[in-house]
Amino acid sequence: MKKFSWVAYGLLLLGIATGGCGDDGKLKRYPVTGVITYPDGTPIHNLVVLFRSDEHDVRARARTLEDGSYRLSTYEKNDGAVAGKHHILVMPWMKPDGTPGLSIHPKFGQFRTSGLEFQVEPVGKNEFDFKVEKR
Repeated sequence: MKKFSWVAYGLLLLGIATGGCGDDGKLKRYPVTGVITYPDGTPIHNLVVLFRSDEHDVRARARTLEDGSYRLSTYEKNDGAVAGKHHILVMPWMKPDGTPGLSIHPKFGQFRTSGLEFQVEPVGKNEFDFKVEKR
């Protein structure tokens, strides 16, 4: 009787988990951009935007620029997000002393309370502009 190999089992599971991910073993990504503003239309810079896929254990992130725009990155800079439904949270970028750079409503800091969702599509433009309130 052959001895069970945990290494072989692990490699088998890894192969199953990455099936359909593409040549580099990473899930295919699609460009996602947008602009974040206050309700009055003022763009907000230095926010961290995080998209969490509902279908995969993958997150895409970005930091807003001076004009409030962002471009998501998952594995590499500006490579986008995986297709499917995503829940979104937004947080202020922290200053070097550990304090937030600006104040937005705390509900946006959690996936379950932000109220922000977006469907990333494999075709067409994936632009998601939204507004966040101040604290």
